[in-house]
Amino acid sequence: MHIVLAGGGVDSTVVIAQCVKAGIKPVLLFCDYGQRSAYQERLAVSRLARHYGLRHEVVRSYFPSHDDHIMFDPDAAYVNHTIAPEVANSMGSRAWIIPYRNLFLLSVAAMVAGVKGTEEVWVGFDAANAGSTADCRQDVVDYFQQAVTLAADGTPPFTIRSPLTNVAKSTIYRRGVRLDVPFELTWSCYNNFSKRCGVCTACAARKYLSAKVGLDDPIQYLSEVELESRLTKEAYADYVRCR
Repeated sequence: MHIVLAGGGVDSTVVIAQCVKAGIKPVLLFCDYGQRSAYQERLAVSRLARHYGLRHEVVRSYFPSHDDHIMFDPDAAYVNHTIAPEVANSMGSRAWIIPYRNLFLLSVAAMVAGVKGTEEVWVGFDAANAGSTADCRQDVVDYFQQAVTLAADGTPPFTIRSPLTNVAKSTIYRRGVRLDVPFELTWSCYNNFSKRCGVCTACAARKYLSAKVGLDDPIQYLSEVELESRLTKEAYADYVRCR
């Protein structure tokens, strides 16, 4: 059995596509930890599972307080305050970063893998995010593998596969194009609207990278009218000032 830690975004979807091409039929594991975009991410994983003919499972683990971080607040509309392409490409503002999130997700995947007797756990951590979230670097993954092995009395219970940790973001997008990834089914927005907001760091990065690799991204973003009605007055004013 193989597991892909799936979040509905482009990175993990490229990993899914790589597995499928290699003849692996993984179970897609989605973790709802109370993130504001969990509903749309969960829908994306469900649709991707249906597209690839795979099974998916959901683990829910809520943090005790959602008032301490903007990414847990369902009522806050996060707008990237600097939408310059070079900033978007480096993932921009640090406001979206949840400390040690990837270590938490690896722990959840390890627990599920241990219960199910999984052979491999695949993750979509990538080089671009490593600059701002160190827990998605390859050395961190390697140390986590060592910790799991130590906890299993020295015998590795499963292998963690992280094929994108040294791959540039634009290369990941190009690989997705070659693998015929259904980009329209993925969700990269940090907000939880019915459409992608188009102005958060994730959306800004996606627009930039799609243009860079020549991808005609089929997803829909909120219109100006919809943005003004969905965002708080303060957030919309920030968006207008920075665009």
